[in-house]
Amino acid sequence: MSLFRETETEDYQKTEEETTNFDIERNCFKHLQENLSNEAKAEYETGIKHLIERYNTAIYENRFTVGGVVEVFTLALMRSTGIEIEGCGSEAQGGDLILPNGRMFSLKSSFTRGGSVILVNTRGDSGTDWETATLFVLSNVGIVYGDPDMAQEDDLNRVSDNLQIKRSALNRFAQDPLNLIPMEIPLKPPTEMADSSMKASDAVARQLMNELNMHTLRDQI
Repeated sequence: MSLFRETETEDYQKTEEETTNFDIERNCFKHLQENLSNEAKAEYETGIKHLIERYNTAIYENRFTVGGVVEVFTLALMRSTGIEIEGCGSEAQGGDLILPNGRMFSLKSSFTRGGSVILVNTRGDSGTDWETATLFVLSNVGIVYGDPDMAQEDDLNRVSDNLQIKRSALNRFAQDPLNLIPMEIPLKPPTEMADSSMKASDAVARQLMNELNMHTLRDQI
């Protein structure tokens, strides 16, 4: 089963049966590193920059919107290098992007200087583990690849309703060039600027009001 369009080399045509552990996901990330164009990288950086400036994640509801948009941007970025991949976050459990053979990537973003990153929302199931290769989009770093086989003792932290990975582990992953695509990803605006930020619900409401000519209500906002 091909994971890449026919124009790509046969080195990346391995099936799941021919690989072990997370070889498929690591090969995909390597392919992304080696085939990413300057144009696609620049567009991705620009998109992320304007996204977090416009929808400050200090506003809680914006976190879900920003996460979803980063997922779409990353899907497009991977496809731009020839990777055959689809979004599956709304249907699948455990992953956001899925390859033709069913292997998945989870996508996590953090636009702060430090702190742990949530890997899995456990929903009260304290036995839930990290099982999916993950792409971490991190401010001042770029896109970092990580998978459960790379975790060391004490890298993960369980709290009441989620499983987190410590920033020290992500920093260690990023020190290996095989795991990093350096990018200019800015920090989110400070919390005190949240009042001047847009909210996703405001944008959707205005769009619907314009499309449906809801002028009486539109004039009130």
